[in-house]
Amino acid sequence: MLDDLRLFVEVSRRGSFAKAAEDLGIGAPTLSKRMLALEEKLGYPLLLRSARGLTLTNHGQAVVDKMAESLLALQAQSEALSTLEASTFHLLCPQNLMIGPLYNALQSFQAQHPEIQLHVEPANSVALLSQKRFDLTVRVGELDDSSVYQKRLGKSR
Repeated sequence: MLDDLRLFVEVSRRGSFAKAAEDLGIGAPTLSKRMLALEEKLGYPLLLRSARGLTLTNHGQAVVDKMAESLLALQAQSEALSTLEASTFHLLCPQNLMIGPLYNALQSFQAQHPEIQLHVEPANSVALLSQKRFDLTVRVGELDDSSVYQKRLGKSR
């Protein structure tokens, strides 16, 4: 329903199903059907449709006045989060590996992928991985935490 309310706000801002549909990348008939379904859920009309275009009803204007700013801000924050998540990589590894064998690889990776923010957390103590945020973790020795996928890469001496 929140998505339909946001679509309603976008339609009201543009005053046209066709313009809103074009800007949002969806079909005008789909947008119109979603607005009808939203009006049915709410139990009152939001838009008056005529040959001249769209006009907000009193209920429609009240929804826009109360919710438009919040819905658009929520959409912007949602888009920012998806971009942030895609561009940040969290690596956990022992400090001696980070400043030793992995150092050159990390520098090379960062040079080749400047658009990715590399967050490296050096940790020498074994912590429960379920309590840490990571995309990849490198550990030495046996791990007690079985809540994550583990793959042995080397052999113990």
